Amino acid sequence: MNSSRLLALSCCLLTTAANATDYSQLPWITRVPNGTFDVVFSITGKIENGLVSEYFMYEPIPESSIYQDIEWKVMPPKELVAVNPANGDKYLRMEGQNASTLPSVEFSFRITFYKVQVNFSKIKKLYPYNKDTKEYKFYTRKMEETCKDSQGKKRTFVDLELPWVKETAAQLMRESGGNPLAYAKSAHRIVSSEFEYYTDDAPGIHPKNLLQSIESKRGHCGLRHRVFITLLRAAGIPARTINCNRPSGSPHVWAEFYLEKYGWIPINLARKAGDFSHFGMYNDHCIILKKDSCVTVATKSGRPCTIVQTRGCWRWNKKGTKGKLKVNFSITGSKVDSES
Repeated sequence: MNSSRLLALSCCLLTTAANATDYSQLPWITRVPNGTFDVVFSITGKIENGLVSEYFMYEPIPESSIYQDIEWKVMPPKELVAVNPANGDKYLRMEGQNASTLPSVEFSFRITFYKVQVNFSKIKKLYPYNKDTKEYKFYTRKMEETCKDSQGKKRTFVDLELPWVKETAAQLMRESGGNPLAYAKSAHRIVSSEFEYYTDDAPGIHPKNLLQSIESKRGHCGLRHRVFITLLRAAGIPARTINCNRPSGSPHVWAEFYLEKYGWIPINLARKAGDFSHFGMYNDHCIILKKDSCVTVATKSGRPCTIVQTRGCWRWNKKGTKGKLKVNFSITGSKVDSES
């Protein structure tokens, strides 16, 4: 598959062809408007106490998809817009070396959200995956991480090779008979029922990475959905997290998995254990910014930066320099009257 088709597929969610934009031609999908908002993104920053040896800031740029229509009011500066070659996401790239100042950027748009519902009764036949495509390989890939476990010990691990992941995936494969849809439903059930959702002010352990989440059986939205996609990738089912911000600015993470010839299927794990109502359904006011977590982007100097969720901001200082970088990301939105 050539690179232009890869980019088109990345930008058109839940489609069966790279140029499919008429969602009425997908009989297994219901798509209805779900509210319109005017949104402003702003990025302001400064450097204090001297120079910063190198800085790099990554701000995803929303694009129209089956879940949202974007009508631009003020476009991001073209000279700062880049495309992530890994998955086709557009982002605002701000970087410099030996810098004493930072640029400020503001852009705005009107967004119409859509409720998307998959009618599984219309999915009559499942097809084998084309494992030769770049998309398949990227969204079933292994990821190596170095982080602390729940006991505070630093460990390096490969996500798909964690014992719990391998054992659970093998069990679900036996139970599903290799049926990817049945497997995904079972993985959704396990994560929903066995992994407690917690808020920032909740008592107890607050896991900060995949390993700690599996060990504690807890997680916020990002980690619970990371567990879900890890289980699917362990079975060779393409899956990815979807990173977004609500017009109020609050972040959220949900997920999708891929069915050959049907497209990406939305999954939003509910906070309440045993609530499976959001399997195959997206119904939120959340500005989609990035497809997949843990995507690596290199700086001009070649330093790798792993973008974990919606955005990133890094700085490095050479020995003896004291520059300190301060950056503020702001998202504000207001609901548009349906009669306006």
